[in-house]
Amino acid sequence: MADAVRRATAVAASSGSVPLGVFTMYKLFTTELVNGNVDVDSVGPSDVGVMIGCHRSFGIWVKLAGATPDIDVQILQSWDDVAANYVVPDVGGTIVSAITTTAAHAKGVSPVALPWLRFRLKGNAANGADTTADLYFWMQS
Repeated sequence: MADAVRRATAVAASSGSVPLGVFTMYKLFTTELVNGNVDVDSVGPSDVGVMIGCHRSFGIWVKLAGATPDIDVQILQSWDDVAANYVVPDVGGTIVSAITTTAAHAKGVSPVALPWLRFRLKGNAANGADTTADLYFWMQS
């Protein structure tokens, strides 16, 4: 398992404007290489993960590139922001299984009641060495 090459970047944020309420969006992976059967974990904008405690609604947008992509997208959660304490939740930990196309995918995310979140790109056995991923994470109160 490796950490993403780039830290997350904030793309949009609000302090309570109508109609969206309070929201934040991060780009967690930017053309991130997922070379074959490897795991790549996101890195938060200033910490290991992203604090999600005050938000209620979550989603991702993910798009792969490469000749033969085959990736799962998982969440990792922790009670604190220490890398060693992040785990895939027992229920709902895999958000998308076996993405094998280069089409964009949008999915809802249902994290367990823990305050810290990361994402994992999990390369499956058939995943090509040239596969890259872009992933945006949206959270709204």
